[in-house]
Amino acid sequence: MASVIKFNVLSDVSDETSHCYILRVDEFCFLLDCGWDDKFNPLFIEELKKHVYSIDAVLLSYPDNYHLGALPYAVGKLGLSCPI
Repeated sequence: MASVIKFNVLSDVSDETSHCYILRVDEFCFLLDCGWDDKFNPLFIEELKKHVYSIDAVLLSYPDNYHLGALPYAVGKLGLSCPI
């Protein structure tokens, strides 16, 4: 049986902005990075809110704000509770 894979970009993908993606493999949902830029744009949080309760695990690729800056907010304010 083949897996169904879906990839969704939650933030801009240029070099100097935050990185945040949703990767679904069958029924399992990964949040790949959870970055936030220095402007802390609230529109990004609105997009993340749509997915927060379906996320099964968070994978972080790099330890800076562009890759994990919104993670404390997602855990503390949005209720993200999954393995990181």
